[in-house]
Amino acid sequence: SNELVDLNVVEDIDEIKELLKIGFQHHQQEVFGMLIYDSNEKIIGAEELFKGSTDASIVDLKIMARTLFNYQDVKGFAVFHNHPSGNPLTIV
Repeated sequence: SNELVDLNVVEDIDEIKELLKIGFQHHQQEVFGMLIYDSNEKIIGAEELFKGSTDASIVDLKIMARTLFNYQDVKGFAVFHNHPSGNPLTIV
């Protein structure tokens, strides 16, 4: 989501969680994605990578790695996924 770009993964964590929660709360499938951040800990990309069933999603690490190579100055990433079955959003 473009709203996430430029937010700081440390300082803006509450806003990031809320934006992700709002963005994925109505999905009927589990969605797995990545927030990619730079050396200033600013989000430079938010990628929705995989969709699954109501309670599972398959994750391919090769696709995750390829996605990271599309960005410059990557310091790290955080992954997120929703729980359409009723459990809250998870950010790791």
